[in-house]
Amino acid sequence: MTKALRHFGLALVALGAAGMAGATEGTPAAPLRPLSECLDPTQARGWAIVEPDAIVVDAGRRKFLLRFGASCPELEWTTRLQFRTAGGSNRLCGYAREAVLPESRGGLAIPCTLRSIESIDAERYRALTSPDDDTDAQTPVD
Repeated sequence: MTKALRHFGLALVALGAAGMAGATEGTPAAPLRPLSECLDPTQARGWAIVEPDAIVVDAGRRKFLLRFGASCPELEWTTRLQFRTAGGSNRLCGYAREAVLPESRGGLAIPCTLRSIESIDAERYRALTSPDDDTDAQTPVD
């Protein structure tokens, strides 16, 4: 399938938790800093699956690679994402308990716990979302 960027409606679910998400099991990844470097869910306008446990998010001029603690098969068919933030802000920075929640067909949001978040440049974003990539396609949704 060709890969297209999925646009989505999103909701922000704020958590008052803090901590760090691990880059790999047992290896903590420092959260993005300063706060302005974190993903602001209100700026997110599209996303695409790049691996079973990773997505890229288009936040306008900023692009992000989000990796999860495990594969997140719910991303294959969802049309709506929610973001669960932590660390006392409304942004995804890479703290423990942050998650992407793909809304299920029944309206439930099943968490894909964030392992790490990385700000990426436009060139890497294009490479990860290029049509010749053999990952699953996503269709635009409003």
